Amino acid sequence: MASHLDRVEDWIAVAMKHEFRLEKMANAFNVSERTLRRHFKVHYGITAKEWRDAQRLEIALASLSGGDQVKSASGDTKFKHRTALTAFIKRQTGSPPSDFQRQYPTLK
Repeated sequence: MASHLDRVEDWIAVAMKHEFRLEKMANAFNVSERTLRRHFKVHYGITAKEWRDAQRLEIALASLSGGDQVKSASGDTKFKHRTALTAFIKRQTGSPPSDFQRQYPTLK
Protein backbone atom coordinates (compact mmCIF):
# COMPACT_ATOMS: atom_id res chain seq x y z
CA MET A 1 0.00 0.00 0.00
CA ALA A 2 1.40 3.38 -0.99
CA SER A 3 1.98 6.03 1.62
CA HIS A 4 1.15 9.69 1.16
CA LEU A 5 4.92 10.20 1.51
CA ASP A 6 5.32 8.37 -1.80
CA ARG A 7 3.32 11.08 -3.55
CA VAL A 8 5.64 13.92 -2.58
CA GLU A 9 7.16 15.23 -5.80
CA ASP A 10 9.59 17.83 -4.46
CA TRP A 11 11.26 16.81 -1.23
CA ILE A 12 13.74 19.67 -1.51
CA ALA A 13 10.92 22.23 -1.41
CA VAL A 14 9.41 20.42 1.57
CA ALA A 15 12.75 20.38 3.36
CA MET A 16 13.37 24.08 2.69
CA LYS A 17 9.87 25.02 3.83
CA HIS A 18 10.49 23.19 7.11
CA GLU A 19 14.05 24.47 7.57
CA PHE A 20 15.57 21.06 6.83
CA ARG A 21 14.29 19.84 10.22
CA LEU A 22 13.13 16.24 10.11
CA GLU A 23 10.76 16.74 13.02
CA LYS A 24 8.97 19.58 11.23
CA MET A 25 8.85 17.62 7.99
CA ALA A 26 7.34 14.60 9.74
CA ASN A 27 4.78 16.78 11.53
CA ALA A 28 3.75 18.33 8.21
CA PHE A 29 2.75 14.86 6.96
CA ASN A 30 1.35 13.73 10.29
CA VAL A 31 3.85 10.88 10.59
CA SER A 32 6.51 10.08 13.15
CA GLU A 33 10.15 10.97 12.57
CA ARG A 34 10.85 7.25 12.57
CA THR A 35 8.40 6.73 9.70
CA LEU A 36 10.01 9.56 7.75
CA ARG A 37 13.48 8.12 8.38
CA ARG A 38 12.34 4.69 7.18
CA HIS A 39 10.82 6.25 4.07
CA PHE A 40 14.13 7.86 3.11
CA LYS A 41 16.10 4.69 3.79
CA VAL A 42 13.75 2.60 1.65
CA HIS A 43 13.29 5.06 -1.23
CA TYR A 44 16.71 6.71 -1.41
CA GLY A 45 18.94 4.01 0.07
CA ILE A 46 20.46 6.49 2.52
CA THR A 47 19.42 7.90 5.87
CA ALA A 48 17.25 11.00 6.07
CA LYS A 49 20.19 12.87 7.63
CA GLU A 50 22.49 11.86 4.77
CA TRP A 51 19.86 13.01 2.25
CA ARG A 52 19.32 16.29 4.11
CA ASP A 53 23.05 16.98 4.39
CA ALA A 54 23.59 16.23 0.69
CA GLN A 55 20.81 18.65 -0.29
CA ARG A 56 22.08 21.40 2.00
CA LEU A 57 25.62 20.97 0.69
CA GLU A 58 24.48 21.09 -2.94
CA ILE A 59 22.44 24.25 -2.34
CA ALA A 60 25.26 25.93 -0.39
CA LEU A 61 27.93 25.15 -2.99
CA ALA A 62 25.69 26.32 -5.84
CA SER A 63 25.05 29.56 -3.96
CA LEU A 64 28.73 30.12 -3.23
CA SER A 65 29.85 29.27 -6.77
CA GLY A 66 27.24 31.73 -8.04
CA GLY A 67 29.02 34.51 -6.19
CA ASP A 68 26.97 34.65 -2.98
CA GLN A 69 28.60 35.31 0.35
CA VAL A 70 28.65 32.72 3.14
CA LYS A 71 26.03 34.69 5.07
CA SER A 72 23.61 34.51 2.16
CA ALA A 73 24.32 30.81 1.57
CA SER A 74 23.71 30.09 5.25
CA GLY A 75 20.25 31.65 4.92
CA ASP A 76 19.52 29.61 1.79
CA THR A 77 20.35 26.40 3.63
CA LYS A 78 18.63 27.41 6.90
CA PHE A 79 21.76 27.47 9.05
CA LYS A 80 21.28 29.94 11.89
CA HIS A 81 24.86 31.22 11.74
CA ARG A 82 27.36 31.53 8.95
CA THR A 83 29.95 29.85 11.16
CA ALA A 84 27.77 26.74 11.31
CA LEU A 85 27.66 26.61 7.50
CA THR A 86 31.42 27.13 7.31
CA ALA A 87 32.03 24.23 9.70
CA PHE A 88 29.50 22.06 7.82
CA ILE A 89 31.18 22.67 4.45
CA LYS A 90 34.63 21.98 5.90
CA ARG A 91 33.36 18.76 7.50
CA GLN A 92 31.67 17.59 4.29
CA THR A 93 34.32 18.59 1.75
CA GLY A 94 37.54 19.16 3.66
CA SER A 95 37.74 22.66 2.19
CA PRO A 96 36.57 26.08 3.37
CA PRO A 97 33.69 27.87 1.63
CA SER A 98 36.12 30.31 0.04
CA ASP A 99 37.40 27.46 -2.16
CA PHE A 100 33.96 27.31 -3.78
CA GLN A 101 33.28 31.01 -4.23
CA ARG A 102 33.60 32.44 -7.70
CA GLN A 103 36.17 35.18 -7.78
CA TYR A 104 34.84 38.39 -9.29
CA PRO A 105 37.10 41.26 -10.25
CA THR A 106 36.55 44.31 -8.13
CA LEU A 107 35.04 47.32 -9.87
CA LYS A 108 37.00 50.53 -9.65
